[in-house]
Amino acid sequence: MLCRASPHLVSAMLLFNRELRMKVPHIESHGNTALNQEHHEKCDSCQTRLQIYHDVRQHAAPHDFNIGDIVYCANMTPNKLESKFSAAKHVIIKSQGRDIFSVVNVTTSATLVRNPKYLKCAPACKVVTNSNNTEQNVGVEELT
Repeated sequence: MLCRASPHLVSAMLLFNRELRMKVPHIESHGNTALNQEHHEKCDSCQTRLQIYHDVRQHAAPHDFNIGDIVYCANMTPNKLESKFSAAKHVIIKSQGRDIFSVVNVTTSATLVRNPKYLKCAPACKVVTNSNNTEQNVGVEELT
């Protein structure tokens, strides 16, 4: 195993008992930054083009979740008779990256980490103000 940790010429001497005639290839970096920058721009444009194509093929849509939103989480092991999303409300407490959120259950205080495809916005409650300037929650009605 020592032959794997040694330099190439010495390892050839250990394995084959002879010296190699050809040199090990070595790539030198030339200081041509304009060529490197052009290459990076070309790669970036190709990657963005492929990303747009993939998003169109997969029918991807950007999410509109923010910290503090009330959401429903999907059941990870639903039965045939259960709905896809549980009735328990969760609140988004932290964004752990571009597409990962930490949510906490309102009733049990259990924390979950979920992808936006497993979250659904809860409909907003309509708040009505009386003539006495006291707020009353009318119920769950979707605002339009």
